[in-house]
Amino acid sequence: PVSDRTHKFEAHILQRTPLEECKHTFSAIMGGSMSNAGGIGSSPRVLCLSGHASNKEVSELQAMVLGFEDTHRLELDYLDGPFEVSTTTDPTLKGQLDGPFHAWGDPAGGHHDRDSLQAGVDHLLAHVAKHGPYDGIYGFSNGALIATLATAMVEGDGYKSLEKYKGILPWKFVILACGSCLDNEAFHPGGPSGGPKLSTPSLHLIGAKDSIRWRSDKLKATYEDPDSYLLEYAGHSLPMQAMEDSDLKAAVALFFGKLKG
Repeated sequence: PVSDRTHKFEAHILQRTPLEECKHTFSAIMGGSMSNAGGIGSSPRVLCLSGHASNKEVSELQAMVLGFEDTHRLELDYLDGPFEVSTTTDPTLKGQLDGPFHAWGDPAGGHHDRDSLQAGVDHLLAHVAKHGPYDGIYGFSNGALIATLATAMVEGDGYKSLEKYKGILPWKFVILACGSCLDNEAFHPGGPSGGPKLSTPSLHLIGAKDSIRWRSDKLKATYEDPDSYLLEYAGHSLPMQAMEDSDLKAAVALFFGKLKG
């Protein structure tokens, strides 16, 4: 059943694009098992990262709208950023959701650069080292950027030089909703000075009406072979109507089907 709290946030979640070619695969994929699929079991374990000035409650609502547990049978864990902020910057949440809220970078900085976000990446890796392994990571907005920066670090084995992170098992996929990106493309994975594009399988959920959609597109371009789904009705959010979006469900199911190999 949908809680009363959920109805408060009908504006805060997702949207769609025609995807007729994968509709016919949805029933077959969801009717099967993902056990022994590239190391992904029947209930893949996924860590969900909140966005900027957000918190776990919002991530839980997003996971519900995306059907992560009920439809796609994921086992979920949640993580907020390491910095606490007094209020959310999302006008749809102000006055409706109690804090505290959290950010991935120094709140006073407000910059999307590697230095200001490194504490957030370290926070994520420390959580994975302690509570992992995870099959995948879901991130919204800045959480998607943190997931990408951490993925680049893990793919490059850079974390292995840090004693406290030794033994981390890399995750096998990322799902990134309304993703953000670094301000300086030269420092971005896949950018001119950022090394090769990331090979980790990725699914990008992009709001067609998002005022900063260009950041999502830029983040998507850092991956070697990204999958994506355009939410025609969404801005920088995952609206409640996404729960009725059969194309979206099919796109997520198809992504997991590809991971099965």
